[in-house]
Amino acid sequence: MAEVKITVRAKGTTSAATLAERALDPVLDSAKYLRVAVTGAPRREEVLAVDPNRRQGASGNEIQVMAGQLGLKYNETAAGLASPATYWAYLLSQLLNTPTGRLLLGTLIAAWTAAWIDGSQFIGEKGITLFLVDAKTLGVLGLVSLIAKLISAILSLLLAVAFKK
Repeated sequence: MAEVKITVRAKGTTSAATLAERALDPVLDSAKYLRVAVTGAPRREEVLAVDPNRRQGASGNEIQVMAGQLGLKYNETAAGLASPATYWAYLLSQLLNTPTGRLLLGTLIAAWTAAWIDGSQFIGEKGITLFLVDAKTLGVLGLVSLIAKLISAILSLLLAVAFKK
């Protein structure tokens, strides 16, 4: 994909990137999601949704983002690169690069760990032997399952509290 040189300004009011109405590079003009990277040290990169409402009367390759995104303070500008991105790249970026996404990922991992341990113990009780383990190992696995369930409950609570409505 072709990367386009842009200027990034932290002046937006939404989490979506806003583009100028005129003179935007044709590569970025039709994109619904953009991979925006601020060049320099340290290089910061995010995949952002594009606001369908353009900045009326504006021209050039300036992309406005919300303050705090890409490590920029309000009205701060930086040189950067932009390229079109897919919906899946946007979802992965939201999962890995946002506090809410990381809480969700932690909850998912903890819940899956508990489910796999409980499921494997249930299969063993029904007479299907997958692994031969002693009673101490089963006790440790039960403890790990309990801890994973408690962690997923705490993370779920944090997720409910931190989720912006």
